[in-house]
Amino acid sequence: MNIREIGYVVSGSIKEGVKILLSPKESIEDYPLGSLLSIKGDKYEYLVMINNIGVKGSEALITDLFRDKVDLLKPIVESIGDRYNIKWLEAILIAQMGDEDAVECDTFPGYTSVIPTDYTLRLEKFFQREDNYKLWNIGVPKTPGKEEVYVPIDVSRLIELSFGIYGKSGTGKTFLGNIIAGYIALYNRINLFRGEDLKPIHLLLFDMHSEYGLYLKDNMGNKIADGVGRLMRSEFEIFSPSQDLYKKYRDISSLRIYLYNLTLDDIWILSKVFGLTETFIRHLPTLSSLIKKETSLGEKWIWGLFISEQLDDILDKHMFKDELIYELRNNLSITDFGEFRRQLVEKITDKVGSAVATSFVTQTSKLYRLLSYPITIHKDNDSISRIVDLISSRDGCSVIISMGHYEREIPLYMMIANLIARKIHAKLAEVEESDAKILIFLEEAHKFLGKDVYYQSPFGVVAREMRKKGVTIAVIDQRPSELDKDVISMLWTNFVFTLTNPQDIESAVSGTPNPRLYSGLIARLQKKNALVYGEAIKFPVILDIIDYRKFAAKIKRYIKEYAKTQSGIRKDLF
Repeated sequence: MNIREIGYVVSGSIKEGVKILLSPKESIEDYPLGSLLSIKGDKYEYLVMINNIGVKGSEALITDLFRDKVDLLKPIVESIGDRYNIKWLEAILIAQMGDEDAVECDTFPGYTSVIPTDYTLRLEKFFQREDNYKLWNIGVPKTPGKEEVYVPIDVSRLIELSFGIYGKSGTGKTFLGNIIAGYIALYNRINLFRGEDLKPIHLLLFDMHSEYGLYLKDNMGNKIADGVGRLMRSEFEIFSPSQDLYKKYRDISSLRIYLYNLTLDDIWILSKVFGLTETFIRHLPTLSSLIKKETSLGEKWIWGLFISEQLDDILDKHMFKDELIYELRNNLSITDFGEFRRQLVEKITDKVGSAVATSFVTQTSKLYRLLSYPITIHKDNDSISRIVDLISSRDGCSVIISMGHYEREIPLYMMIANLIARKIHAKLAEVEESDAKILIFLEEAHKFLGKDVYYQSPFGVVAREMRKKGVTIAVIDQRPSELDKDVISMLWTNFVFTLTNPQDIESAVSGTPNPRLYSGLIARLQKKNALVYGEAIKFPVILDIIDYRKFAAKIKRYIKEYAKTQSGIRKDLF
């Protein structure tokens, strides 16, 4: 059967891409940016992605004709349009396939190589098929036709190394994050069920808006579907610092911060958020040492930053107010908070100088916000240690930290994240090999892995040193350009939603084979469309990410099927 050809290769190069001349009868409006096509060369078949479209016609002819009446000449213009109208496409050369499997291009289709009309069927040859184990469908690529060709990601490859999810607010990052987390959790469950000799995979999801632990919402805040934590409840333990959240949902555990775990580094990392001056931060180590030596606080020196005559009022609504006040007044022999503060300021003045003392007085008041958070002075209530134990032990589980009504409290989120990162590093540094693989979903990643904090933050240490211990990070961010370049270079798979800032686009596509050709597509991506490239997918492709409701139904179906299978095995055994 003869297959009609929709166009021909007329020029180009691997570096610059392919230029295609469309056949006269084709409508250029049928070929949107980001669509995939196949080109049939003499020896190979090529996979390409449209990155530019246009027309070229005779301006002089149309100008001359339209000097007269348009209505009379419209039929003439239409009849000669095909002869004088050149419709063209430019496309990125992605892959080639001969007698063996498809590979990245190192050749180029010849002059007048054709684009056949059955390109959709041919596209399936370039991508793997879902196997419901390692390979899971993540979305549908754009094509000029309406046919759907699902493209899977390889979960086993994705979890080997860190990966990135970028995009502006509202573009679909959280939907995709839930989908990926669900596939990984299911892959882990299948491995355990099969008895595979593999380490368990434990996820740690930092859930700022409670859309992993509770429900996904639309832009109006309406519930859409269960988040992965509720969808796969047996796979996750959910923690929250929000008293409202863990009282409402009895299966959510409370998260409290052990106050004496906070360090100078934690305060330094929060300094920009709190607006602390450089003078105060520079002298904070000296102030810390002075408080330890010159007061009764000792290793509980951090109280020296908070104690003042207003402390009783500051702690007024804190759920552990009575315990905190009791410790200070009795265990530490501090009865008059105002007098303690005045004496401390005098000692700072004597030892360091009045300028530092003034800085201490003006800047410590900015730290009172920390006392509004769910802190505890009892080591047994240290939720951070419990979380790290769960995700690092072979018999543990995945964890979601849902911020609840603290969703806009960036300092609290940063404190929790950095405390966990420090504890992970301390625990795994002591062992030769970890018992479980840990994958951390880190929202607002630039606050921990940004250019100015990467080499000082606990998460920077984890990112650099813990990969060989089985710890990887899903870097989730709206501003990839603010991430340190070393972080960008360690991400082996990337999911890029719409970005408009040129620096962000440049950072997001820097790992593609030809960044310049891909960069023009990112600002024009539609909602829930993402450029996906890297180790977990065969070739770069723009995908319409699968509908979350369909994903949720699919996960529920598979969970039910495996539950039935396991039940059958138990009956055989017992």
